[in-house]
Amino acid sequence: LGGPDPTLPPPTPGERFDARDFSGAWETDHEGTNGFRSLTEEKAIPPRTPHGQEVYLSRKTARPHDGKKAVEPAFGNDPIMMCNPRGLLRLFLYTSPAEFIHTAKGDRILMTFQSQGSTRNIWMDGRALPVNPEPRWNGYSIGRWEGDTLVTHTVGFDDRAWLDQYGNGYSTGMRLEERWRRVGRDTLEAVYRVDDPA
Repeated sequence: LGGPDPTLPPPTPGERFDARDFSGAWETDHEGTNGFRSLTEEKAIPPRTPHGQEVYLSRKTARPHDGKKAVEPAFGNDPIMMCNPRGLLRLFLYTSPAEFIHTAKGDRILMTFQSQGSTRNIWMDGRALPVNPEPRWNGYSIGRWEGDTLVTHTVGFDDRAWLDQYGNGYSTGMRLEERWRRVGRDTLEAVYRVDDPA
């Protein structure tokens, strides 16, 4: 609020960092999406199933997109306009920072999102994903290290959340895989894979 933006000291050539320590706040630059706030570029959105297309067309948003006209926000049905959570995937797409917190025991990693004050647990204790989870806005996440890459798997999503601000959706059967890698002192790379037959 009115103060200067925080800045890090410039990196020292050859500076070391712990590739498995994601501690701190990270902000997306939307590289790879050309600023389009979705998991991919607009032209790369995969085809929707007939059910997915029906759901997509039923969603009214202030953003014109792919055969839909924009509506005034008051006439839209975006769940975040009714004070509902964004849902995990949509949280990834906003520029508000996300902070990683490693627990002292190493049994989980917390992600806190400045946007809506949402928190996510990534369980690192070897547990399995639940078989028939009660749907939740951020799902249920487990993780493991593959070398210096944090691999997470998430299931049990609440399908009331939208994938993005254009009304693309997902079902409660969606599965999400993320691969997080710290490629530099100030750079964290994330690759997402969404699998949703519905």
